[in-house]
Amino acid sequence: VIFDEGHYMTIETAGILKSSKNEKEAQQFIDFILTEGQKEIAVANSMYPVNKNTELPSAYDYAPLPSKLFQLDKQYIAKNLDRILKEWTEVMSK
Repeated sequence: VIFDEGHYMTIETAGILKSSKNEKEAQQFIDFILTEGQKEIAVANSMYPVNKNTELPSAYDYAPLPSKLFQLDKQYIAKNLDRILKEWTEVMSK
């Protein structure tokens, strides 16, 4: 479903802590999720991969990218966080 109003964009990140005791393995994991792992992550989480060269299953042919994307307003969230969390908790606990 593509809404005329647009969709919120979700950005997920991965990184390696400076204090990591397994830096080599962590880098191998990052390398994996930026290459062949993109397809599995995309399908498992109903997302589009960051790597534009990732081959996706044919089901993605029927899931076009929305042309209008929003990002959350961090200042609004900070100002309204208590209310937002209260409303979310009420809705999710029904």
